[in-house]
Amino acid sequence: MGLRRLDDGRCELSVEDDGVGLPVDVDVASTFPALTSTTTDFTDLGVIPGEWVYIGGELAASFFDTAANNGFKRVRTVVAARLEFDKSDLAMVIEAGADETIEIYLGRVLKNETDASTLIT
Repeated sequence: MGLRRLDDGRCELSVEDDGVGLPVDVDVASTFPALTSTTTDFTDLGVIPGEWVYIGGELAASFFDTAANNGFKRVRTVVAARLEFDKSDLAMVIEAGADETIEIYLGRVLKNETDASTLIT
């Protein structure tokens, strides 16, 4: 699948599979920018709406070429083929993923809920 959660709290999203690039793109055609893919299931990340993520690592092949597509992003929705953001430190722009391994860093989340039916145990 190319997506794995590491023990140190970050996720690594590999957009390369046996030397062939997998389609992970930045889509800005909708109201909200998003990472999109036809082969990666973003629900495997375990992120929830409202959670902040950081896109991009230190090595050149671990982040998108366009600086605006890296950095802090707040998750708006998570579905299998789309990880949508409602806040970003910079305005994201369209970009097609190439043979890279994009790193996505996750923190720990504490979310206050008043409705017991929305609690995850």
